[in-house]
Amino acid sequence: MSSHQVSAPITGVVRLKVKVGDVVKKGDVLCTQSLAKTEANVVAPSGGTVKKLAVSEGQSVAQGGLIAEISG
Repeated sequence: MSSHQVSAPITGVVRLKVKVGDVVKKGDVLCTQSLAKTEANVVAPSGGTVKKLAVSEGQSVAQGGLIAEISG
């Protein structure tokens, strides 16, 4: 079973769309990040189960920071 780490595409505040244990498909939105008027969707790079969330709702995460791990 492989594991994929998902990183933040921009620096911004996280709004979670999934929780640990959720099953996702490639391209599903895991969370959104917003900063000023910029918003970015963070999507699953592959299908699987959300194994870990490294962030909390409303937390600010720097670009490249770990958001989640997906196993599958």
